[in-house]
Amino acid sequence: MKNLILKILKNAWGLLIFALISGLAYFSVVYRFILLHTEVGGHLLGMFLLPLIVCGAALVLVKLIKQCLMDEREGTAVTIFLLHIFFIIIAAITAAVILFV
Repeated sequence: MKNLILKILKNAWGLLIFALISGLAYFSVVYRFILLHTEVGGHLLGMFLLPLIVCGAALVLVKLIKQCLMDEREGTAVTIFLLHIFFIIIAAITAAVILFV
């Protein structure tokens, strides 16, 4: 399992796709927060912040994982990957709540 995760993280496309999916997970949580705390214009504010949140989170994640791999801390990179998988699952549940409630 660890070798498969490291293979994904060392591949440029795998890391990019994983980072963008994580960025979307961050956005779904922030979007839910915006909708809960605004009465008017929440959707517009959410769409305005969409590129900032998704690309910003993806950029930070890519830099963090690349730094871990360059410092030969592969265990830390795998831990970051697994924590973000957990966060993506939470975001998927949050998105389901938005759609069905």
